[in-house]
Amino acid sequence: MLRIEKAINGKISFSSSGHLESADIDELRRLFGLEPAMTAIVLNLKELVLADGDAVEFLAESEAAGMTLKDCPRYVRKWIDQQKQSDKKPEPSPGVKRQGTELRVNAKIAETRV
Repeated sequence: MLRIEKAINGKISFSSSGHLESADIDELRRLFGLEPAMTAIVLNLKELVLADGDAVEFLAESEAAGMTLKDCPRYVRKWIDQQKQSDKKPEPSPGVKRQGTELRVNAKIAETRV
């Protein structure tokens, strides 16, 4: 389940609860792509119970692209940190593109995925 909140200060806050799996990633990309390019996005994971490998990889890439992961469960944070420490740099999933050494969430994602 995905709950959406918009804060007054211009940040967009998405909250995810329950299970986050590869099937949910396309919907997250679509929602993130609907926001203006320079808008700060926060993904609150306080109520996240379970995440699969693809979801954790997407979260890691999104965080590397500048998204804030708030209240990230310990096991997810550990998994993301292990990914960062490994020499292997995963290829960005569709919707997140590499620019130099940075990853950027594609603001036009809704147009390419819908």
